[in-house]
Amino acid sequence: MANVDRFKGVLSASIDKVNGILASNIDKINGVSLVLRIWRSINDGCPYRSGIAILESDGTAWAWGDNAVGQLGTNNRTSYSSPVSVVGAHLFSSVCTGEAQDASPTYTSRSFGIHASDGSAWGWGANEAGQLGDNTRTSRSSPVSVVRNASYIQVATGYDPTFFLDGATGSLWACGFNGYYALGTNNTTSYSSPRSVYGNRSYLTVSAGWNNGHALDSDGYCYSWGWASVGRLGTGDTSNVATPKRVLGNRVCSYLSEWGESGVQLVTADGSSWVWGLNGEGQLGDGTLTNRTSPVSTLGNRSYREVCASYFATVWIDGDGHMWASGYNGIDDRGYLGVGSVGLKESSPMSVLGDIVVEHVSKGSHIAYALEQGGINLWGWGGNNRGQLGTGDTVFKSFPVLVLTPPS
Repeated sequence: MANVDRFKGVLSASIDKVNGILASNIDKINGVSLVLRIWRSINDGCPYRSGIAILESDGTAWAWGDNAVGQLGTNNRTSYSSPVSVVGAHLFSSVCTGEAQDASPTYTSRSFGIHASDGSAWGWGANEAGQLGDNTRTSRSSPVSVVRNASYIQVATGYDPTFFLDGATGSLWACGFNGYYALGTNNTTSYSSPRSVYGNRSYLTVSAGWNNGHALDSDGYCYSWGWASVGRLGTGDTSNVATPKRVLGNRVCSYLSEWGESGVQLVTADGSSWVWGLNGEGQLGDGTLTNRTSPVSTLGNRSYREVCASYFATVWIDGDGHMWASGYNGIDDRGYLGVGSVGLKESSPMSVLGDIVVEHVSKGSHIAYALEQGGINLWGWGGNNRGQLGTGDTVFKSFPVLVLTPPS
């Protein structure tokens, strides 16, 4: 009954919208509805060809999509177009996904979860550069524990590097490929177990990119390090940075996101969005296709509370919980932005279709997921050739559609 009480009011507001799908989200015992099958959270980071989410009722993780290197955690390498349970009876408080590239070169993925009970970090999937932090370079199809024993409050996975935020000290730890100073350890040595990010700072949150990272320190200032091409570090030039360096502007921030070659920060005082890096697809939302080496303001004069940057696009959540997107909409208007069939490039934020009020969004280069307020519905849109939208098919979606609910 606790879940029913928690979402009192949300349920009645969602009935008309769900149109029968809600019934499949309710477990029944002897014909009596007891527990809403709702989602607690979706993956952080930049989903590539798979997705993962946690059920509120028990903390179990469910995944779907491509499984070529075991990134779904199902102890096999079979791909699925609808949610399947991650093995091991793990109960997670948060999950995230990341991308890598092996020597083929083939793009591969990995996933992480933080245990709800003790904050330990567990990873599975691609591990050719030691990104899983288990002191090996062996890919895994089921969760393995990160070797550094700590209580983590966040894991961030990007294109190769993985970062761990220690909840007790606020210190940052990193593993994986370390070319271009990607790990922020003041060297270019790759590591298969977590090593301390240089600087002895305490951080609030971290975001992993394409061979680089960004983090907010305890005062809300944004720091970056690693590969700096096209200005992706926001430091005013394209020089690689070996240790965390403050992003230009000295703005106190409430939220940070970066992936690929772009970065976004949301200012605490007014929720304004400031962006930098690659902008050839209009992903910065500043009305241009011009790359930026230092932060510039996003168009629209809106107050945002969350943002998710990806290689080709960015999605923002405004103060009312509505989504806005800019960037690349896909070949033949495949709908990577979730705004329907419009131009290939949108350089200013457009409203995502459906008028859905959401809690959290996760955006990849070609796909996106959004968790609706209350957690009853999980939505996805964009590329779906490997079933990565979890809709039970492989059809591209140009606007948000419901991810299938796991079986009871």
